[in-house]
Amino acid sequence: MSEFGVLFVTLDVGAAFFQGMAVSGPFISGAALLSAAYLWLVTDGGYLQVTAGGTTIGLQFRLLLYVLVLPSLWAALKAPLSYLAWKGASKEPPAVP
Repeated sequence: MSEFGVLFVTLDVGAAFFQGMAVSGPFISGAALLSAAYLWLVTDGGYLQVTAGGTTIGLQFRLLLYVLVLPSLWAALKAPLSYLAWKGASKEPPAVP
């Protein structure tokens, strides 16, 4: 799982380095998507199974996992949209002749 750590650091440093530029959008979106993927993989898709002494107990929490992953997916969508909105708002209006 150390590969995820390297990817998280790389994407976060890239987002900080290119802050305010168009290139930062993919870094922010990538970090958010990586966070969602990591949460999904760590929780095994919302299914937890524990076996002890020949007894197996399983717990499914897929709906809760969707609720936990949703903010990361929203952040991945919000990054490029907010940059486009900021870029559009920062343009000066055309001069009136």
